Amino acid sequence: MLRTLTAAAAVVAALATPVAVSASSPSDGVWVNGARHVLVTGPPASATTHPTPLYVIAPVNATAPLHALPDARTHGFGAHDHVIASSGTRTCELELVVPGPKAKVGTNVVARMTLTPSGRKPLLYAARLGGRLEPLTWAARIRSADAQGLARIVDTHVELGCTVR
Repeated sequence: MLRTLTAAAAVVAALATPVAVSASSPSDGVWVNGARHVLVTGPPASATTHPTPLYVIAPVNATAPLHALPDARTHGFGAHDHVIASSGTRTCELELVVPGPKAKVGTNVVARMTLTPSGRKPLLYAARLGGRLEPLTWAARIRSADAQGLARIVDTHVELGCTVR
């Protein structure tokens, strides 16, 4: 267990630099394929398009979440990070990433208790994929963890417009 916690600390340390975001509009950070980008949210782009998953995970770096507590609290969340598959403008649907049926928190997944509109939930931020503890900063890693039963994706049915730059 100590080795797992040390590995988790190494994952957090490697990602500890803060993201720069614009203060001119409602924005925060988002992970796209392991890199931080700016996320600007607003009303859904179109009710006729199929929404893209905007995953909600626990902050990879607890001291520098990409969606800080003051703004997150106004939406019923604690501090958290977002993950999306690609940049661009679209309608997104918030999806929580929680432990799956094969998850063993502290062994094959790492989670933090995080406030969500549905109450406090253990949101994941890393999973053991391919024998290594990997940060869930890629949509493909989240889908892989889900396919392996390490994660479960919970649809919140909340849609919003999102632009990732």
